[in-house]
Amino acid sequence: MRKLSTFGLFFGLAFLTSLIAAQGGKAIAETLAIAGWQIFWLPVFYLFPLLCATFSWRALFAPWQVPPFRFSLYASWVGLAINWLLPVAQIGGELARVRLLVKRRFPADIAFASVIGDKTLQVITQALYTFVGLMLFLALKQGSVLQNIVHQQRAIAGIAAGIFIMTVASWGFYRVQRLGMFGILTRIAKKFPRVNSTASSSLANLDTAIHAMYDRQKRLVIAAGWRIAFRLVLAGEVWLALYFLGHPVSWVEAIILESLGQGIRTAAFAIPGGLGVQEAGFMVIGTALGLPTPVALALSLSKRVRELVVGVPGAIAWQVTEGIDALRSSEVRS
Repeated sequence: MRKLSTFGLFFGLAFLTSLIAAQGGKAIAETLAIAGWQIFWLPVFYLFPLLCATFSWRALFAPWQVPPFRFSLYASWVGLAINWLLPVAQIGGELARVRLLVKRRFPADIAFASVIGDKTLQVITQALYTFVGLMLFLALKQGSVLQNIVHQQRAIAGIAAGIFIMTVASWGFYRVQRLGMFGILTRIAKKFPRVNSTASSSLANLDTAIHAMYDRQKRLVIAAGWRIAFRLVLAGEVWLALYFLGHPVSWVEAIILESLGQGIRTAAFAIPGGLGVQEAGFMVIGTALGLPTPVALALSLSKRVRELVVGVPGAIAWQVTEGIDALRSSEVRS
């Protein structure tokens, strides 16, 4: 029964992944019709943002606890693939990274602390990046968009609200961590007799690990720098995609499109993969910057192509690894 349940779980995940890949075939075909096969340079280019994300995460570990580079790169790839493709509200990938670390005998508190810190930096830098993009957008357009186009007024108001929400949420999350969020949970857990002492101890250890991580200020600054580099390099993907689509833009316009587009997608984190939201965001922002609507839509589809080409193999690799480990565990128990 254990083997059957395990097989059923991973068969379901594999079926979901294959369904997403099949549905994505339409996006790939539409993008190829416009940009041609050169659009497949985008997945190759994504190696640079992936490296930045990996270096940022590794900087959050103590120097003597940093996981091997190849493993870190693999875990980052898997985490991004899961967040892109599966309905996990942008946190499933982080949990997968924790699991991969724990399987390599990393202490659970260290694993969770690194991922919590990395997620906090992601949200903070996204809020900052979106704010910079909005300021560049307003400076480029000199307010004309706000005066003339109602739909874009609403879009900018929504972006500003998203920046505010992301900033408050990320700062609040950081402060709660510094105040000892898990220590509070430990005290609450002790009031329940069914919660064992090991679970309470793990929560207390997690608080200690998080405080130690944030106290390593030099490494925290390095991690933030790599995370900002990740955001900026992604603007290169937008520039490259529009070049292939026959509508080259300036570097500033690429930053505006990437920062505001990702800001909208982040604000809609509850929607799996930001489906529909990303497309609408790029269409509104792209139109405001003078891009034809079909090109703005093709830009969003180009990013979907990259997510599929990079993400599907990552999701499959994770499922295969987890499936093999689960079967081995069930054999040991039986």
